[in-house]
Amino acid sequence: MAKQLTPLQLRFIDEYLEEAGVRYDDIRHEMTDHVATAIENMEGNFGENFSRYMLYNKRNLLASNRAFKKLARNKAWGILKSNCLKPQLWAMTVTLFTLAILSGNYNDVEDVATNLEITLLIVSSVLYLYFWFYKIISRNNYSVINRLVTFIYCGSIVLKADRLIDNTIVLLFYYSFSITFFLFLMQSLWTLNKTYKLRYHA
Repeated sequence: MAKQLTPLQLRFIDEYLEEAGVRYDDIRHEMTDHVATAIENMEGNFGENFSRYMLYNKRNLLASNRAFKKLARNKAWGILKSNCLKPQLWAMTVTLFTLAILSGNYNDVEDVATNLEITLLIVSSVLYLYFWFYKIISRNNYSVINRLVTFIYCGSIVLKADRLIDNTIVLLFYYSFSITFFLFLMQSLWTLNKTYKLRYHA
């Protein structure tokens, strides 16, 4: 029966890989899990097994950065997809959209759309700045997450939805969904971070 490594041993592997040049946390954590799984199935004590494993596998392990990056990317997208399928996201979107429609009965609907666009800009900017602030404070350096957040944020800024969507009702729904999506995106990032850190602090 495989003996599960302790959080201290997992951190030891993680720190070893960091010193070996694996810079991004998410890729390194995937490598750590890979190494830990192999060692857990070996007979003997941790120190000897780790040294033996690295003696024969270190070069190939460090050369397979792209494969572990793909694992990290799939995990990030999986969590994001799971959160986007939650009924809470759609309930919040519909609620915000309904409020926008009702507000349109008392104000010009185009003004409502403009207000939602400004709200989206504020929400996305606040969350984006918070993400980088948290990244600096926690010293997390995630390859996949960094690119994902930056891509979605820049896309929301560059993409002028009102130029692409002529129907105001559809535009209101787009803004309602986008605002809610950013909130769930940040929840996905927190979930992913917790997933990576959980084994190290069990």
